[in-house]
Amino acid sequence: MFMITAVIKPAELIPVRSELVAAGITGMTVSECSGHGRGARMVPGLRGGPDVPYLEDNLQIEVAVANDAMAPALDAIRRGAALSERGKIFVSSIERVVSIRTGLEDELALNAPGHVWFEAAE
Repeated sequence: MFMITAVIKPAELIPVRSELVAAGITGMTVSECSGHGRGARMVPGLRGGPDVPYLEDNLQIEVAVANDAMAPALDAIRRGAALSERGKIFVSSIERVVSIRTGLEDELALNAPGHVWFEAAE
C-alpha cells in the first residue's frame, strides 16, 4: 500500500480529481498549502532585511492506494496536472491501514465501500 501526495496549483484540482475518478480512485484528501520550489521568486524581506522566497498558494492531494493502483494513480495525477508543468508527486509506503467505522484493515480498508453523500452529475 502507498500514500501518494501531490502538490499542485489550485486550477489543476478539477482535472486531477477527474482523472483520478476515471482511474477508479475516489478517496482523497485535499488541503490548502503554501510553498516554493528551487526557482522561487524573491520578495523584499521585512524592515529592509534580506529578500525571502515568495510562498505560492498550492493544494496538496493525498491518496492512499493498494499496490496495484499506484501506477494508474500516478499516471492520472500527471495527466490532470500536465497543463502547468509544476508541482511534485511524493510516494511513500503505508505500513498499516485501519478503518475507524468498520474495523477492516489494510487493503480491505482501502477498498471498502463508503458512504455516498451525493451523486455526481455526468
